[in-house]
Amino acid sequence: MNQFESFRDVLSSMKHWRPMLALLDDLSSKPESVTDARIEEVWHVYKQSIQTNCEGAAEALMAALSSICARRPEMLDKLLADAIEPLFMLGVEAPEALLVWADAYIGHNESYMGRPDEQALKWIRETFLLSGDAIQLVWDRLMETED
Repeated sequence: MNQFESFRDVLSSMKHWRPMLALLDDLSSKPESVTDARIEEVWHVYKQSIQTNCEGAAEALMAALSSICARRPEMLDKLLADAIEPLFMLGVEAPEALLVWADAYIGHNESYMGRPDEQALKWIRETFLLSGDAIQLVWDRLMETED
């Protein structure tokens, strides 16, 4: 089962997350029909429906981010700050710490999906290792707002 399928199972069980489910289905079947504006709108509604101060929120946002960006990598910069906000609140305060968190939480613990999402974990590792400078800028901005 890939990241879209496992995450889809969770989204289908929650009525208020069905717009995200529809978005991921469209990204999978007809990606050219999905606009940036639609992705941002669905992302905003999805993020607003999640309490951002817990491990589950961090995993839910990272799962959505990895599912979206696997098909539309150019959306990473637009969605990244929202996705890492719960991690920052949990004390994951550096890009390298995200990799540690992802390995510990997504890679080895039973996730809210009932199983680890290895595809999401792989995406997080590859993306954050490859774009560390961009990630550091986001973390620096978040740190500045806390001061």
